[in-house]
Amino acid sequence: MKSSFKCFPSVLLILSFILVNNLGMNAQDYSLFFSPQSEWKWDEEGKRVRIPGTHDLSPDALVWIFLTDDIDHYYLQNPKVAFNGGQWRAANIQPNEGTNQILAIEVNKKGNEEIEGWVAQGRWGAIEEGEVMALGGYRPVGKYWEKIIFPIHVPPPPPPPGDTPENKRECIMIEDFNSGKEPLTSGDSIRKWASGTMLKTSVGLYPTGASDQGHAPFAAYVNFSPTSTKEAWSGGGMVINLSPDENGLNLCGFKYIQFDVKADAGSVLKGTKIKLESKGANQTPERLLAEFETFPSEKWQRVCIPLSAFTEKRKKDGDEIVPLQCDQVTKFVTVTVQNATNKGIKGRLIVDNIFFSKEPGCIPQPPPPPENCPIKSFRFGKIDAKLLQTDTLPKKLTGTYELCEGENPTETYIWLGLVDEFYDGYFCQNRVRLKPDNTWVARIRPGPQIIGIVALHATSEKGVTKLSGLSSAVYKKILFHEILEYDIKVIEEFYLD
Repeated sequence: MKSSFKCFPSVLLILSFILVNNLGMNAQDYSLFFSPQSEWKWDEEGKRVRIPGTHDLSPDALVWIFLTDDIDHYYLQNPKVAFNGGQWRAANIQPNEGTNQILAIEVNKKGNEEIEGWVAQGRWGAIEEGEVMALGGYRPVGKYWEKIIFPIHVPPPPPPPGDTPENKRECIMIEDFNSGKEPLTSGDSIRKWASGTMLKTSVGLYPTGASDQGHAPFAAYVNFSPTSTKEAWSGGGMVINLSPDENGLNLCGFKYIQFDVKADAGSVLKGTKIKLESKGANQTPERLLAEFETFPSEKWQRVCIPLSAFTEKRKKDGDEIVPLQCDQVTKFVTVTVQNATNKGIKGRLIVDNIFFSKEPGCIPQPPPPPENCPIKSFRFGKIDAKLLQTDTLPKKLTGTYELCEGENPTETYIWLGLVDEFYDGYFCQNRVRLKPDNTWVARIRPGPQIIGIVALHATSEKGVTKLSGLSSAVYKKILFHEILEYDIKVIEEFYLD
């Protein structure tokens, strides 16, 4: 290159300036790196996003996210970046079409105090670049400048002319799985459909956690575990009985079936189908296969299917299209098939809140949220991901809590539980000691198979007796279906990414 190109030093300086401004992240030694947009998690309205990534910063670094526009205005995002080992995560980021880059700015304690002052003032509007650069310890540590692809948000269609609010709200909830019954037992609603030779399936109840409003405490899941890499037909799913008896439900007058669905991160569920089954006029099961090219990942999505679409083509009747028998609906079925087209099926499919409605915008009225008493809040302190998967010595965990007025810490019973890779219950650990200064401490015995930790609150004497016995018996497991039976609530969760 030197032999074929010459220029004056001033020209080199200009070119260097242009390169620095155009290359962005590659032109500086940044220490915080953004994951691709495929790993970003948007809210249902497509307005707020949670962004993950990796970093080489100190775990005590104070880093805030700012958005910028074309006229060099900065827009503060809150809260600040959270670190977990070599991973970082920023929640509640609110870009818009005018956002041209996302900046990660590290500051010192003084700068952090200044930014927290802006948060307290509600200063979410434009901030001049010079004011940001004057923050104590100001140092850019990461930048994302690619065009942001916003998710497409499709609102539900409006009700037809003349429809009344009362009619729009007319819904019937069939199954929300909140009874907490043990699956795969007589009379329960969840059944395994099939298990192919190349794909092992299992079904059960999925504990959603107290913070998952609208879905707590349980949903239903079917798990797919590949047993071979061969491209052969294999499949499975779950059958949910909608009717308490063999006569089926009379759903005539309703127009839609709706349900909530999501999948674990990393799941591959292409080709999953939904069937609705009825006895039929001649007692032959009738089904519709509503196929989804891909299922959503970690975020709940509501699916709405017209009942008029549930038909079956019968060859014995000359390929006649037979409609669903609306007065004898019996089962809701999910089917996931692996074949030469749909390869690599794996992961967990989760379903909740199956209901029928007259209009697609109808939402069943949820029960009033429970009061957060006697415990207002319970939070884990900093958790090192490696701590949960080592089995050398007991590890100490700490955090903060807040009780409602008049509650006594010594009469509030909380235990920690560890979640392993089988995901069917919690290994009960020692009882949490609630200290007078609103902090807590507890010890756990983790291991290589552990994937998460939860806080369990026993709200009755039988719950206290149950958890006390488990924790003293070399940390035995309490199964998910026992949580409600013993009046125990999950009040906080932490899972490895």
